[in-house]
Amino acid sequence: MKDNFDIDEELKKSIADIIDEEIAEANNYYYDNPEINKQNKEVELIDFGEDEKEEILPEIEEYEEDTEYDDAPEPKDKKPRKVILIVSLVITGCIVIGLVAYMLIKRTIDKSHGYAYYNNLAYEKMDNKDYEAAITNFKKALSFEESKSNVKERADMMFWLYDSYKQTGKTEEGIPYLEEILELDDKNETAYAYLIDYYGTLNKFEELAALFEKAKETGDSKIIELFSRYNGTKVEIYPAAGDYDDDIEIKLTTTDPKAKIYYSLNNGSDQIYVSDIKLGEGNNTLNYYSINEYGIKSDILTAEYNVNYKAPSEPVISPEATDIAGNEKVKVTISGYADNAKVYYTLDGSEPTVSSKEYTGEFELESGTTTVTVLVINERGAKVTATKTYNVTYADKYTSDTAEGVIWNKLIEKGLVDSEHKQSSDLCELKYYSKKTISKEPFHLFYFIVDDEIKDYFYGVNSQNGTVYIVTRNGDEYSLSKL
Repeated sequence: MKDNFDIDEELKKSIADIIDEEIAEANNYYYDNPEINKQNKEVELIDFGEDEKEEILPEIEEYEEDTEYDDAPEPKDKKPRKVILIVSLVITGCIVIGLVAYMLIKRTIDKSHGYAYYNNLAYEKMDNKDYEAAITNFKKALSFEESKSNVKERADMMFWLYDSYKQTGKTEEGIPYLEEILELDDKNETAYAYLIDYYGTLNKFEELAALFEKAKETGDSKIIELFSRYNGTKVEIYPAAGDYDDDIEIKLTTTDPKAKIYYSLNNGSDQIYVSDIKLGEGNNTLNYYSINEYGIKSDILTAEYNVNYKAPSEPVISPEATDIAGNEKVKVTISGYADNAKVYYTLDGSEPTVSSKEYTGEFELESGTTTVTVLVINERGAKVTATKTYNVTYADKYTSDTAEGVIWNKLIEKGLVDSEHKQSSDLCELKYYSKKTISKEPFHLFYFIVDDEIKDYFYGVNSQNGTVYIVTRNGDEYSLSKL
């Protein structure tokens, strides 16, 4: 078929031929019926041109004016009107047949003009800036199966179809073709660039965000870079992932002041970051990302934190030496624990508890053997103990002789005896008994005798500080009462 074939002209000719054939049949019908010819010799239906209509119509009108329809018998000259009616029906049928013929012929011609025809015609219309016609022909070309065999060629046609829509101010109608291009070629940079520009210009941020997620799936850095203007900002984290022996607080930051930061902990639900994230003991997985003002999500990053509490450091008990002799009191200090820890101790070798004496500062050791046991409990309840045994020997400041004099002076001072060591004229005596350690203190003990009667208590003098006590005994146990 020739390229200059005019479908509309051909259809007109075809319809005209059909109408001529039907009119000819009507004429033949008229002349083939003798009765009609005899009664209507004045009527000739050779053609239905404009001249003939002018001759026939006056006769029809005159006939209708002279005819009475109310009770009058049917006139004999009504036959010509029947012929006119028949001819009219024939012409109506011709028109219907003509329309059907038009559709069939058009369909036949369309089939004869295939993919290449409409493709070439579309580009020709583009060159002539007839964009509406270009749209029509591109869409026809894309409807053929042949257009699907060459992905690049089909994508090119869709690009030009999109451009034609854009040229006619119907950009939105062309967007589906850009999206279809990405279905054909998910790494088509041009389609991404056009869509980014369209969505960004119209603030269609949801569509832009969805497009960015599609771009990330390609793993193509060049395509992702196309979103640089809208791309999500990377989130910085401090401290870095790793192992820690104490509670930590995680800080998340981004350089975009309009971006919102989100995170999830241990595969929990996402939540917006508003303050530092506190992590305690255990293994913790933190996922985090940002969403900028355009709705673009940054890459989701992951950090692993392993927090394993360590026990408090063992406290230091001082002094270091454990065998000590001398005149000065031995003072014990405890150090090496955290400021917020609690410290308890015992001096008899038993395990300390929170009910034991709390350490608030240095304490003194008495003469003899003393086992210092220390318990440290930090703020998380972790515990550690330490122990040290001291052997302390103090040199006496008071001998038994000087101790006796100290007792007499105290008894006279208290008015228990007079200067002659008498009570109501009864002579009193002090007789040395022994040196004993009582409550970890060294004492010189003396019997007290009044008028040759030994009392059931002792007077004792601390050999270190000269303090005088009344000492009572119950078996092997001694009790002190300061005089």
